Amino acid sequence: MAQHEVTFPITDEREILKLRAGDEVTVQGHVIGIRDRTQIRIFDQGVEPPMDLRGAFLLHTAPGVRKLEDGRYEKVCIGTTTSARMVRFTEPLGAKYGVRAIFGKGGFPGLLRSHPGLAQFDDRGDEQADHGSAETGHDGDPGRHHRRSIRRSSVR
Repeated sequence: MAQHEVTFPITDEREILKLRAGDEVTVQGHVIGIRDRTQIRIFDQGVEPPMDLRGAFLLHTAPGVRKLEDGRYEKVCIGTTTSARMVRFTEPLGAKYGVRAIFGKGGFPGLLRSHPGLAQFDDRGDEQADHGSAETGHDGDPGRHHRRSIRRSSVR
């Protein structure tokens, strides 16, 4: 098992392509939380992302909020959310916007297999596709993110 340290955003996709199944990866730099609603706005409604995503590491997130007496909502926390419903956005995030890594919960079932030069990974041991990003997931315990390693992958 090789150990890697990758700083995001990356400028050279070879940083992702050198990763292999079983590798342990330490992530440095910026991790950007992204919700399903944001991806729906980008891809279904044609609204450009609010920031440059080239070389980005995305984390599938959902906000935890509390309703206040006046009807407004207060942010309480940000947590991970299930990635399965966001799979359809994975390839275009890499191909169109240059995203290079996506971290999620519960795996990335049925990923597309058409964007060369990008690797996808899943913590459940499912072989994934060749795309524009390294993808990994965790088993529901956010405290274990940095301890997960890639189990299987398909990188060309």
